[in-house]
Amino acid sequence: MLFRSLFVSSDSNELSHLLHNNLLCTLFTVLYAWLMIFGLIGLFRRFFPGGNRLIRYVADSSYWLYVMHLPPVMLLQIWMADWPWPSAVKFLVICAASTAVLLVVYEYAVRYTWIGTMLNGKKTRGDPGSLG
Repeated sequence: MLFRSLFVSSDSNELSHLLHNNLLCTLFTVLYAWLMIFGLIGLFRRFFPGGNRLIRYVADSSYWLYVMHLPPVMLLQIWMADWPWPSAVKFLVICAASTAVLLVVYEYAVRYTWIGTMLNGKKTRGDPGSLG
């Protein structure tokens, strides 16, 4: 009942009522986002306290994947557009294929080069989290 009384009836079109509702929605959205961030950080620190080489590798490659994902995703979408597969299957195939290709490129052409140094700092083949 407390939250219901915070918001002004939607029947009202007065600017002050609309701004009041917009402000409350914005505050609750921000509060939700920050509580989820801290909650998930706490959850993972509680249940996954140790290091994992695979997770470290994916974390190291994440910026490369973020920066470079658009061209392969767009090319795969154009290529698969007329395929008679369900859209959910196409989505999963595009995500898996583009991630796989970018991870291979990351390992052999980025990770131990000047590009990898620019993205993540200097890595050597014996570093923790190194798969190879």
